[in-house]
Amino acid sequence: MSSVSTLTAGTVLAGRYRLERPLDVAPSHGATASHAVWSARDDLLARPVAVRIHRTGEYAGQASFGDVRGAARLVHPALLRIYDAGEGDDFGYLVTELPAGETLEDRLHAGPLDPAEAAALLLVLADGVARAHAAGFCRFSITPHTVRLLPTGQPRLDSVPVAETGDPTGIADDVRALGWLGYAAATAKWPGPPRLSSLPPAPRVEGALCTVRQVRGGVPRNFDDIISRLIGLSGPPITSADELATQLEQQQRIEDVEETREFAPVPAAQRTRWVPGRGQRWSLAAALVLLIAGLIGLFRNNSGGYLQFPHHTGPAQQTVPARSPSPAPVVIHPASIEEFDPYGDHTDPHVKEAPAAIDGDPETAWHTQTFFSPAFGNIKPGVGLLVDLGASRHVATIDVRMLNAGATVALYASDTAPHTERDMQHIATSADAGLTVSFRPDQAHRYWLLWLTRLPPARGGYASGISEITFRS
Repeated sequence: MSSVSTLTAGTVLAGRYRLERPLDVAPSHGATASHAVWSARDDLLARPVAVRIHRTGEYAGQASFGDVRGAARLVHPALLRIYDAGEGDDFGYLVTELPAGETLEDRLHAGPLDPAEAAALLLVLADGVARAHAAGFCRFSITPHTVRLLPTGQPRLDSVPVAETGDPTGIADDVRALGWLGYAAATAKWPGPPRLSSLPPAPRVEGALCTVRQVRGGVPRNFDDIISRLIGLSGPPITSADELATQLEQQQRIEDVEETREFAPVPAAQRTRWVPGRGQRWSLAAALVLLIAGLIGLFRNNSGGYLQFPHHTGPAQQTVPARSPSPAPVVIHPASIEEFDPYGDHTDPHVKEAPAAIDGDPETAWHTQTFFSPAFGNIKPGVGLLVDLGASRHVATIDVRMLNAGATVALYASDTAPHTERDMQHIATSADAGLTVSFRPDQAHRYWLLWLTRLPPARGGYASGISEITFRS
């Protein structure tokens, strides 16, 4: 077996994990601060992995390194996937995924996130940390450097938790760190200990830390209050990641309702009645007199008589031609369907689900990936399903069953296979769609695209999907 002092590039652990190079590990308040992390390759499965080396018995002060292996059972989009664990002569190691994408810290050096995106990112991470806490694991390293933004836009915590040993400070530290992270995401300033981030420090006034809204305008008051409660600036403290996720979800629902109200018509009972004043009443009376005089003049002819209207001696006889009955709508069965993701990296695990949207079974469906913002993490304009009818067919109606309400769905069509949606004719768009979307194109084309451009909130992020598409002629 190997010892920790003999680990070098090329060392193979467990006969399959070949160490390649040590990775940069940022300063951390968590368990992984002083331990080596290697980029490695799994020779058996031919995939890149990360190998995290820890001296036996020194993993965050635990008596047994094996206690952390239970973390491998944690499955959540925000949490690092753990593949394997093992031990050498004087060290233990964990084999985890090697997450791609830039760190949140790198992203924030270019400027803060949009407040809605900052809240969505924090919600995903809080939900994942809450899942770990419920399973008995805590003490993540939660900093802008340990949050990776995957190519899909999904945030992932590049840190491994440890088993709770009865010390309540572990959970409290994680919750406070989430507060620091949310503050940084919305302001690009770091409110925590300087050693944990290279971002500029958050400003202070007379020694007191400024709130998020004091640093940056346009931040919703609810989000500012949540961050202030997390990091102890004001208000009753938020003491758990689950409570944080619940608060963020409530804020999200409130903002959705307020956005709807902003564009809703004013109820009739609330409309202001216009009551003319005295001068306006006289003006109205004069206008009525002129109107009556004009009508009298209209019915007088040039010789002083009145206009004569035709005299009918009996009821008018009209012949109404009989209408032929409209043909009954006919269901059109598509020749094929596929996921249409021209701007993606072609790693979507749901790509094989596309046929479920035309199989006649509403219980099966095609799903989008989960993103941390409604606009697909700002990495692409949309994703959808491309339907080939086999030939140009006249389509009168298209009925679409959605998995959840709130998505924006656009309809495109063309007679040649498209490379992007820009190669097609835009037919219609349904914004904030319900569970059923109906289009009435009344056109003939071969290729039809259902294109999702905005996603509704789902637990842990933003996602949607389509369970059934029905074409009728």
